[in-house]
Amino acid sequence: MTAPARMRRIAAVALIGGLLTAGCVAPPEPPLSSGTSPVLSEELVAYDNLEFATGRRAVFENTCEELPPELFAELGLTTEPYTLDAMSPGCAAEEEWGRVVIEQTAPRGRESQRRYFGDTWNGEGSYSDHFRRWILDDRYYALTYQGGSVGDTCTTAIHTGYLGPLTVSASIPTDERELLYVQDQDFDIETLIADYCSRSEQMAEVLVAAIDPEGGSRLAAG
Repeated sequence: MTAPARMRRIAAVALIGGLLTAGCVAPPEPPLSSGTSPVLSEELVAYDNLEFATGRRAVFENTCEELPPELFAELGLTTEPYTLDAMSPGCAAEEEWGRVVIEQTAPRGRESQRRYFGDTWNGEGSYSDHFRRWILDDRYYALTYQGGSVGDTCTTAIHTGYLGPLTVSASIPTDERELLYVQDQDFDIETLIADYCSRSEQMAEVLVAAIDPEGGSRLAAG
């Protein structure tokens, strides 16, 4: 592990310690609101015990066809996107730099093993060198984290008031990932953060502005 990666890991441990303390304190969340989503304070990223609303419908039905045609150019995509299958739903595109997948996830599988946005927020099942909570557009809880078989994917997950997050994942080209896998190596974390995490976050901001312009994490269902 590189020195920067070790420093992030130490910072993450320190953050978790602070979060455990914060877990005993009621977070200063704004109440659920109808019509206009409340503004979220940056202080909220330090809390585990947030009240994640689950009453809103999904804001994306996992098909490319439902997205505005002009959105793909705004996302910086140059190739024809395609809808994935039911086993691995979402809208994907293969670019020269790698692959992007947009998906509105939903809890599935055995009841005891289902994961909701709150689980993602608290890092359950995440063992990465990069895990960052943040507030998107002043209205959405969001986090960005590393994943993939060789640490080759960066995902931004956004809480839209639905059970599961809206996710934007950016990953390296398939042939590069397969080579690293054979060599038993991880993709460089600094490059992932600079080139792929930044990309997934930028695309997430463009995406929610286009498909959920009046939404937010604390918007009441209705």
